[in-house]
Order: sequence, then structure tokens, then C-alpha cells
Amino acid sequence: MPIRTTLFALAASLLFVGSSFAQSRTTSGTAALDSEGTVRVENHEGQITIETWDRAEVRYEAVVQPESGAEFPDATVVRVQEDSRRFEIRTHYDESKAEDSGFWGGSNQNVMPVEYTLTVPRTAHVEIEDHESDIQVAGLEADVQVDTHDGAVTIRKQVGAAEIDSHDGPITVEEHSGALTIDTHDSRVRLRSVEGETEMDAHDVEVEADGLRGGLQLDAHDGDGRFGFAEVTGDVEIDTHDGGFMLVLPSGTGFDLHTDFSDDADLRADIDLAPYRISAGDDEDEVNYSGQVNGGGPRIELRSHDGSFEIRTQ
Repeated sequence: MPIRTTLFALAASLLFVGSSFAQSRTTSGTAALDSEGTVRVENHEGQITIETWDRAEVRYEAVVQPESGAEFPDATVVRVQEDSRRFEIRTHYDESKAEDSGFWGGSNQNVMPVEYTLTVPRTAHVEIEDHESDIQVAGLEADVQVDTHDGAVTIRKQVGAAEIDSHDGPITVEEHSGALTIDTHDSRVRLRSVEGETEMDAHDVEVEADGLRGGLQLDAHDGDGRFGFAEVTGDVEIDTHDGGFMLVLPSGTGFDLHTDFSDDADLRADIDLAPYRISAGDDEDEVNYSGQVNGGGPRIELRSHDGSFEIRTQ
């Protein structure tokens, strides 16, 4: 075998062995933080788990998990910045640890998955910026903001405003009290026992919601969903181009019904809609409804070009 071929084969073998047996690395510690301070986590891939306690400090652990065959696993590092009002921990790609070894030209940036586990003050504000991690936040009594591209987001037992921006990852919110804002392109959304105003902006969403108390504003291009209310205490507005959505209301709920339908949009209900049907004008296919149901109450406004709606009571 020629010497040049042998050297390249040896280099490839050493690189494979070195990357295959790269060990996980852990960064951990505690940091003092004001009970109403801010905790920020930035990650690319892996897992982020945030729990709470009644201490004015953050306990953290970040485990870098090198992938098999990674070219520069040691280039993925964890950086921590802290002061009494703000704690930040993030995944960083250190270019100085991914330099050309001499056999190969250039480097291929490949950020390793990192698993973050934090325990934070119960009333601390939380900010998460991520690409595709499995994100879980539980027990928080303050605001939370999550921005992810393709990660799964779960928020449980939270009191405070929640903002979730996810392009294409599943979203679950349970036992939440406060304003809830969800911006997504193509997610599955599950809501359980959510109290407060819920606002959703989506392109093609699938929603299953039960135990809602408050109001709802949904702007969707397409999708389907079922929204079960324990109590309607705010206005409900759904604007969709071509979706199918059901509202399930407690029996006897009073509301002001208004629809703005065009083309083939329609509404079905287990209440008599005849008293609320308004003139269709010249187009008999465009039927709309307006009026006070059960004495009136919060406004339920449904707008669609080619969608379908149902109102059910239980």
C-alpha cells in the first residue's frame, strides 16, 4: 500500500476512534439570584428541564452529549454568566477547539446536544431560546418566554404570562393561569385547565383544548381544533381561511353570536340557529348569524372564507 494512502487511512481511523469514544462533559453549580430575577437558557439541541424551589438561587447542570462520529465534540461548551438579577447559561461553539488538524482542510461546525437541568426561584422570570430541544417548565409563578424552531414544549402548573413561539414542534400547556400567547406554523397544541386570555396565531394548527376559563383569539390559515370551555369569561374570536373548529360550551352559556362567512363557510350547532340567521342578500349560499344567545354575554365572532364551525353545549 502506498505511504500516502496508509497515512490517510491511519488518520481517518484515529479520528473515528477519538470521536466515537468522546465522553460526556458536565458543567454544574449554584448561583445566587434575586427571587424575581431572570433566568435565560440558550441551546441548540438536546433537553431543557426547569423546576422551581423557594430559594434565592439557581442550581444548574448541563451535560454535553457528544454524538457518535462527531468531528470536534470538544468544541461544544457551556458558558455561564451570573449576577444578582440575571443568570444566563448557553451552549457555545468554540471555534478555537475546531481548528484544522493538518490532514483535513477547514472544519465542519456541528454543535453537540446538551441536556440542561435547572432549579430556579419559583418567582423568577424564565427565557428560553432554542432550536430543537425537548423543553419542560413546571411550577413557575412568573412569566415564561420560549422561542424554539422544532422543539417539543411543555409548560405545567404555571401562574403568569406565557409566550411560546414554535415553528413545528408539539406544544402542551396544563394547569396554567395567566395570559397565554402561542405563535406557530404547524404544531399540535394541547391545552388543559388554562385560565386567562388565550391568543394563537398559526398557519396549520391542530388543537385539543379542555377546561378553558377565559377568552380566545385564534388566527389560523388552516387546521382543526376543539376548544372545550369550563367557563367563557372573555370574547372568543376565530378567523380562519379553511379550517374546521368546534366550541364546546357549558349548557346555558349566554353569548353574543356574530359570523362573517363567505363562499362555503358554515356553522352547525345543537342550539336553534334560526332566530339568529340574517339576510344573505343576493347570494343564498352565504349565510350569517347575529344575535344574543341565552340573553347574551361575551362576544363569539367566527370569520372564515371556506371553513366550518360547530357550537356544542354540555
